[in-house]
Amino acid sequence: MAVDAATVEETMRALALVVAEALSCEVGAVYLADGDRVEVVDRGWKLNESRAQVGAALKSVLGDGRFPYCVQDAAVLPLPSPLDSERGIRSYYLLELTGVGRGVLLVAHTDAAPRGFTLLCRRLGLRLGGVASFVLSAAVTQEWCSAEAARLHAAFGQLDV
Repeated sequence: MAVDAATVEETMRALALVVAEALSCEVGAVYLADGDRVEVVDRGWKLNESRAQVGAALKSVLGDGRFPYCVQDAAVLPLPSPLDSERGIRSYYLLELTGVGRGVLLVAHTDAAPRGFTLLCRRLGLRLGGVASFVLSAAVTQEWCSAEAARLHAAFGQLDV
């Protein structure tokens, strides 16, 4: 989970990819409440919905606050709206990201390799979600510090004039 990323968005993509790979999922997505940002990665399956729709769905999940949420049969309990029309998702797992990097992590199995999440997968998912929260919070804090340093530098530059 030690990702080498320069921006928050790159960190989000890297974390989604690491978690999707660790849980053998074809789709991974991270929604970050700070700035309403979303990043989606695919590992052999591309979602038909736009990033904005993925973000809207995960934002609503964050508002509901029911975590962790694991669905073994998406035909019975589809993804949250507006992703509920997404075809090919077999099972999915929603994890809460906490701290400064508050948000939602989604991973899903699809028709490409249909299966569910074992107890071991769910335990691993919880651990990965905790570490991802820490890594993402650090990236958001770094981004804020850089922006604040630039703002202060510009403000002090105006004092010289």
